[in-house]
Amino acid sequence: MKNKKKQTSLSSLTAIAMTLPGIASAQENSVLRPETALKYTHYDETKNRYQIDVYNGFLSVPITEKLAINLNFNRETMSGASPRMNASEAFLNPNASTHKLVEVKSGATIEDQRHEVKAKLIYKGDADYGLGSAYSIEKDYRSTTLFGDTTLYFNKKNTAVTLAVSLSGDNVDPSAKPPTLSLSLPSRVYWNMGHKNTQKYHLGVRQDLTKQSFIQQNFEYTVDTGFLSDPYKLIFTYGDARTSIRPGTLFVGPSLTFPVGFSIDYDRRPNFREAYSAVTRYVHYLESFGSSAHFDYRFSANSWKIKSHTFTLAYYQPWETWEFNPSVRFYTQSEADFYGMAFTNAPGAPFPARPLLQNGNGSSDYRLASFGSINGEFRVSKNFTPDIKASILVGYNHRSYRYGFNSKDVQKNTGNLFATRYASISIKVLF
Repeated sequence: MKNKKKQTSLSSLTAIAMTLPGIASAQENSVLRPETALKYTHYDETKNRYQIDVYNGFLSVPITEKLAINLNFNRETMSGASPRMNASEAFLNPNASTHKLVEVKSGATIEDQRHEVKAKLIYKGDADYGLGSAYSIEKDYRSTTLFGDTTLYFNKKNTAVTLAVSLSGDNVDPSAKPPTLSLSLPSRVYWNMGHKNTQKYHLGVRQDLTKQSFIQQNFEYTVDTGFLSDPYKLIFTYGDARTSIRPGTLFVGPSLTFPVGFSIDYDRRPNFREAYSAVTRYVHYLESFGSSAHFDYRFSANSWKIKSHTFTLAYYQPWETWEFNPSVRFYTQSEADFYGMAFTNAPGAPFPARPLLQNGNGSSDYRLASFGSINGEFRVSKNFTPDIKASILVGYNHRSYRYGFNSKDVQKNTGNLFATRYASISIKVLF
């Protein structure tokens, strides 16, 4: 009877743990079954920023008992405004102060769609194998990915080792009319385009510690090469940026407001980036409540000098045919070494600015600044039958530069002062 209770504990633990992404399915049934799933998610950012709708479809078709093909279909629609750059307030209004930097948005003109299809052939046996491809398209972006993975089991499947690799090539072509600034530029702004290649390598090890707990350690190494800039972002520079940056800069000559003039240039980032990340996940089954507690910690660093930490706590509580899952997450990162709210290459800049780098790199993208976020989610799931499950999730994310690395010392980009509300509904059916 005691052994039976332990087995029940382990099966409950595994069933709950599988709801988290990235956990190796060492205990899953090796006999594949037809499966389909649908999911809809809506995101709404405050301050009149983006609204995003995401539609996901999944279909798994077994070919044999151990061989199947998985198909994913994703569609995203988005609309809203996005920060383009930070500029002196006097740039927008000659009668305003030259000392204050304000956010310049694109205006509520951004509308885009993304469509993605992914196919993966999987084999479940003494070891698991997967091989697939994905294709994604937007009006100014195309991406093709090839990927493969394998999971090897040891120690009576109490130990699982996962190896994965993916190679992708992206084309960025903002030749379509870009979102307009909410101001009139004295001349046209130069844009950029290019190709990007990405390689990702993944190693994961999962170890069952007891009947009630396991730990998983994942490592990932990523290399990006090619065009890594954002063609829709701009930088504002006191002085003539053409003396420090490659050709393609809009220079506005001296005036009473800016005696040495100012420049507007597009976002320029290094054409190479290495990134490392490590994730530690611990899951413990609470036998008294029939529930499980999860703790994740993720550390990431890249060659742009951005370091980040992510802490996640989650709790899974089944109750009859229901399951309740609250979770909280805290994220914080440092800024890129070429990031600045604004730039200068002349003495006496009236607004906060950092010198332009000699290599010509510079970006005011708020995503490269130091910031952090606090996130809370609550998911409710219902098993209508053993083969039909539906879920509803609501979440709230608050983002601020105050949560960033060394928040007292960094440049305070107000582009990181916003919140995101989101909700999703999904259903999964096994046949």
